[in-house]
Amino acid sequence: MSWRNRLSAAVGLALLGTGLAGCGFHPLYAAHDENGLDTGLASVQVDQIRDRLGQVLTNQLRDGFNPTSASVPARYRLSVALIKQEYDSATRSDGTASHTTVRFLADYALRNIADNKPVISGQIRSDNGLDVLDNQYANTIGEQTEELRAVHDVGDQLHERVALYLRQVAAKQ
Repeated sequence: MSWRNRLSAAVGLALLGTGLAGCGFHPLYAAHDENGLDTGLASVQVDQIRDRLGQVLTNQLRDGFNPTSASVPARYRLSVALIKQEYDSATRSDGTASHTTVRFLADYALRNIADNKPVISGQIRSDNGLDVLDNQYANTIGEQTEELRAVHDVGDQLHERVALYLRQVAAKQ
């Protein structure tokens, strides 16, 4: 890379950094204490979600909200109901499925522990699809992979919504 290209890249990065600083940009998860813990997120208690995929989602949320397992008093309780739907989205000429869609719906409610009133609630949806093959083992592994991918997507969306709410609450105080 020539010195002119390097200089152009350096000037471009400097201008980008200046532009982001001027618009008030700051990362969503930047409010951390000296140990790197966001105490607002760590104050969220996650209720156990039923079945295996619910356990995966519960663990993902708990690890995301409080990755160090610090003892922070719980101020909020998050309850989630996870529903799996599966349907054939494409068929072959002989009527058998060639593509299956796996949809997860998560109804959630974040409640204030002090008065048990919901502060935010809603539904999150994640769709993933897989091709249906002649090999049953490949179909089973593919379905399990898509289920995990969808559950992780739901967890990421839940984490983001709770973090945004807590950030708005902190900004008002």
